[in-house]
Amino acid sequence: MVATTDVGTMKREVLAALDAFLAVQQEQREELEAGRLQLLAGWDAQLQGVFGPAQRSLAVLSTNADLLADRGFWRQVEERMASIRTGGAAVLRAAAGQRAEVGRQMDAIRRGRKAVQGYGAKNVTTAPKPRFLSSRT
Repeated sequence: MVATTDVGTMKREVLAALDAFLAVQQEQREELEAGRLQLLAGWDAQLQGVFGPAQRSLAVLSTNADLLADRGFWRQVEERMASIRTGGAAVLRAAAGQRAEVGRQMDAIRRGRKAVQGYGAKNVTTAPKPRFLSSRT
């Protein structure tokens, strides 16, 4: 990304990279809020896949004198970066909510296990063993 020296193309690529990061972040926040955590393990790689190009684009652009003078473009970049920070905070809040929900579910499982043990069952997963009668008795 940002392999070209055309200023207009460079601007579009940077804004597109930031927009892609925002889209992934929004998708992950919605998944968290809905409690769909099946793809949680791949989320970091997904974010890194869009963050790397955005970071590299911004690094290249920060050395371009034509872009440094373009206040309108940098205002757009700053707005997107502010949205990314706000979105990150929303993802953290959603993650904390899910962490609390999982904790409540684990507590309920522990209480249920203790209740079953209170009825005299030594091991909930072990079924009673069959008794065999001998013909000699």
